[in-house]
Amino acid sequence: MAKIQVVNTKDIHRFVPILTGLEGDFQTEHYPYFLTYCGILPEDKKDAGKYWKVWLATSTGRIVGVCGLYQAKRVDEVMWIGYFGALPDYRGTGVGAQMLAFMEQKAKENGNKKIAAYCTKEPLEWYFKNGFRPWEMNDAEKLYYEDYLGGDFIVVKNL
Repeated sequence: MAKIQVVNTKDIHRFVPILTGLEGDFQTEHYPYFLTYCGILPEDKKDAGKYWKVWLATSTGRIVGVCGLYQAKRVDEVMWIGYFGALPDYRGTGVGAQMLAFMEQKAKENGNKKIAAYCTKEPLEWYFKNGFRPWEMNDAEKLYYEDYLGGDFIVVKNL
């Protein structure tokens, strides 16, 4: 298993190679979001009080993954996984599980009771293997999160 170190950085240029490796085309229009996640740009006043953080995972000095968390509402029991992934050469080595454990700890420290993610079909099995279940939202939850819903599937895990 590859041992990782999770680091916080305000240097957006360190994120570009990993995000390009994961998404294929990390475009400059994504930069403002990451500048906010990294704490360089201030958040909108309407978003004040939300939790937005992103970290890099490194192994032997090489950036191998990225993980991020955000809280959709100021007062919320759910912490959401933002950008999350490991480079293809590091998948199946435990890097994702280590980043998930790190994010779960951060969510607990923040007082959250659940961690959730939007995802496509491809990573569903990985999420299930790591304790997540499908989140079938009721109408009240859909209304509460209506501005934040996206992705093909929503998975959730109690902390």
